[in-house]
Amino acid sequence: MTQKHKITVKFYPPLKETLGVGSVTITARDAGEAIEILSGRFGKKFTSEVLEDDGSVKNYFILLLDGKAVDQKNPAASKFVEGSVLHVLPPVAGG
Repeated sequence: MTQKHKITVKFYPPLKETLGVGSVTITARDAGEAIEILSGRFGKKFTSEVLEDDGSVKNYFILLLDGKAVDQKNPAASKFVEGSVLHVLPPVAGG
């Protein structure tokens, strides 16, 4: 069993405003477990914005773990180390 680590999850607008926080500290093994924890903590505010009906991350959100993209089809493959930072980046649009 992989060890759990204390990590920081950072949120950016508009998700930051929806959740009412810019970051949280959680203890988890990997990005998959982090998504489960965040879903439990924030409920529909998080899940309706970030997750598909099947629980997978919506393809237009980007998850970065310590600067590297998380495989959104297999987030559990992205293991944490103590002090990791998981960025939940919303869709980017411009013109």
